[in-house]
Amino acid sequence: MVVVVVVIAANSAGTSSGGAGSQTSGSTSPADVSFQIVNTLDPTVEIAEACTVFSQGRNVGTLNVDTSSPTATLPVTAPSGPVDYELSVTMQLVNGKIVDLGGKGTLNAYAGATYAVALTPSGSGFDVTLREQGS
Repeated sequence: MVVVVVVIAANSAGTSSGGAGSQTSGSTSPADVSFQIVNTLDPTVEIAEACTVFSQGRNVGTLNVDTSSPTATLPVTAPSGPVDYELSVTMQLVNGKIVDLGGKGTLNAYAGATYAVALTPSGSGFDVTLREQGS
């Protein structure tokens, strides 16, 4: 299983789980925006993946994908503008090996944005990042 961790103040939905960073009052401040993080299984490389997202030291949620559920979406609410995140991913490859990866970065949070979990070559391995999807 692959686990990717992304941390941002977020609410959970669908096959994703989260809530440590979500607001409990059900309301958001005027400066908060809602966007989403998505993850898609690459069946040529992996059979399962778990990605956990963190932001400001809080667990935002986990995106779980496998052959029976190849996509997952995590709705997120965060302050508009730059937001730091960290990701923790565990993947089960088609050859049976388990691989743990991580990454961090900053995204530009704005209403309606979509960011996808992406593997980026780094040295002899890979980093996990969030890549903004086309508007």
